[in-house]
Amino acid sequence: MASQGEAGLLEEQRGKGSTGRPAAEQSMEKKLAQAEARIKLFVVLKKQCISF
Repeated sequence: MASQGEAGLLEEQRGKGSTGRPAAEQSMEKKLAQAEARIKLFVVLKKQCISF
């Protein structure tokens, strides 16, 4: 199961249907989860580039 941060990165839509940025300040836990998800995504993408 993906964490909240990972799910947000995988399901984010730009343009039509986009929910935009949250109006309220995010909690530190949520910010941390999103940062960890970005790092995981970067690592996966980097591994894919190296394997080619």
